[in-house]
Amino acid sequence: MVGSHTLSKLEKTYRYNNSIADTAGQFIMQNPEQYQKNVVTHTKVADSCVHLYDSHVVKDEKSEANISLKASAILKLIRQKAPEATVAILARYRYLLEDAKV
Repeated sequence: MVGSHTLSKLEKTYRYNNSIADTAGQFIMQNPEQYQKNVVTHTKVADSCVHLYDSHVVKDEKSEANISLKASAILKLIRQKAPEATVAILARYRYLLEDAKV
């Protein structure tokens, strides 16, 4: 930063629980340009509600189709253990999940 400035860190959130904050923080802090901060959440949970599955995508059709297969397999495992669970799967691009079976 150049010149006179003030850095304000918002480190308390009421929007989500510690599981979401921890998972998002791990992802965001992979960017070395981010400022370090510890987000404190109003709500605490014992078990994680959010999980990240990182899949390195090589630019070819075969690997992109593989993402849909992996998403389908993950959904199947979740449904076996918790049939009533609410699940959201996000991908960088929507088309990567078009063939995923729910």
